[in-house]
Parts: sequence; C-alpha cells; structure tokens
Amino acid sequence: AAPIRWQGASGHIQVMAEHYLTIMGHGSLLVIVSCALPILVRNDNAPNVATGLMVVGALANIALDYLFIVQWNWDLKGAAYATLAAQALVFTLALAYFGSARSQLKLVNREFRFTPRYFYRIANLGLSSFFTTLYTAFITVIHNYLFLKFGSVTETGAYAIVLYISVVYYFIAEGFANGMQP
Repeated sequence: AAPIRWQGASGHIQVMAEHYLTIMGHGSLLVIVSCALPILVRNDNAPNVATGLMVVGALANIALDYLFIVQWNWDLKGAAYATLAAQALVFTLALAYFGSARSQLKLVNREFRFTPRYFYRIANLGLSSFFTTLYTAFITVIHNYLFLKFGSVTETGAYAIVLYISVVYYFIAEGFANGMQP
C-alpha cells in the first residue's frame, strides 16, 4: 500500500490498485514462467509456435478483460484475473507443446537443478535487460507521482496510454534483438 500512496494515489484508485497488485503478486510466478516459456519454444526452433502463444495470450487477455471488467464490473480486479487467466492459458499451451512430438527439447524434472556456474552466465546475459526494465519502472513511478500530485487522474491515464504506445517500439526493438541472438 505504501508504494501506491507514495505515487499519490488515494481513495478508490488506491483501493483498486491494491487489489490489482495483490492479485498479480499472488500470480507472479505464473506470469514469469508463462513469459519465459514462449522464449524456450522459440529457442526450440519453433518461432511461429512461440508467436502464436503470445498472440493467443494477448487475445485471451483482451477478451477476458472485456468479460471481467465491462460485463461483470470487476474493475481492476477483473483486469488482474484476466491477465492471470490468459497467462495460465499460455503456460498450459506451452507445456502441451513441450509434451508433443514437435518439440525437440523435452522438459524433464530431474534436469532442473541449481548450478551456480550457469546461474552466473544467465544472470550476466540478462543484466542489461534487467536494468532497462528497472529504469523504465522507476521513471514510470516518478511520472505517476508527479502527474497525480500536480495533475489529475485523467492526465495520469493519458500518460499511461502514451506509455503503452511507446512500449510498442520497445517490444519491436527487443524482438529484433532477441531474434538476432544465436
């Protein structure tokens, strides 16, 4: 609740944000894994399947947002549940892919173990993306705080829309960068 208040939220907006973050916090592991699995699918020489997983997840999220928010009036709780349900669908479909004959990579439970040498290499590769994301999150928090302090909820919402549009560029650039990796 404190980070939400630090950004200047109060009243009904604060309550909705707390509901959203609580639900998403409980489902964070699902979100992380369902975002990682399409990358593994792509690396398994199935980029079209990986793209399909992401498209299915996005369309499911949009449809469920409409159902939960507009039809059932669940506010931001509905948005959180829609996101988690869409991520669960991506997770299930990705696991089905790895269990299918199309997959060259087989996910075997006994192969999952912590190896410090690999952890260091993985962390080293992901560090630049981590700092880019951290920077973007920091700037977003500062902007939200300033918009709510010196502006209105409408201006904060307008900033969020512009931010979502600018993220499209980032995703295109990130997609090309990931696609060029060996």
